[in-house]
Amino acid sequence: MASFHGKNGRAYWDGAAGDVLISQITSWTVTATADVAEITDMGDSWKSYVGGFQDWTATIESNLPTTGTQIPWATNGTEAFGEGNAVELELWLDDTSELNKILYGLAHVTGISVIDSKDDVVKATYAFQGSEVLTWTTTDPN
Repeated sequence: MASFHGKNGRAYWDGAAGDVLISQITSWTVTATADVAEITDMGDSWKSYVGGFQDWTATIESNLPTTGTQIPWATNGTEAFGEGNAVELELWLDDTSELNKILYGLAHVTGISVIDSKDDVVKATYAFQGSEVLTWTTTDPN
């Protein structure tokens, strides 16, 4: 059974000149959810549900780079933040292995936080709202 170590994870989003590595990431998280509606009838002993819409969000945390323009609102000349256009988001489990798995989908940048603490390096957190399907793949989708 293969296992992945988080140290080889990567995150990319599409810029004007192609895929852009979000540098110095320390973690990424994807949460997929599904709506359910209760369909229990009076007199039933157990509740019953029917599935509804599916949804996903992603968060990327990184150390804020000291050079370049790695913050997604202005990377490679593409204005992703607040423009209403989805970016292609790729979240790699391990880009050094032929067993790699990639979560891939269109997403809107919904928030960017920069955190400056006296006890740590400056951090940046990027929040994404998925749009349409989230896909598992083993090859680079672009």
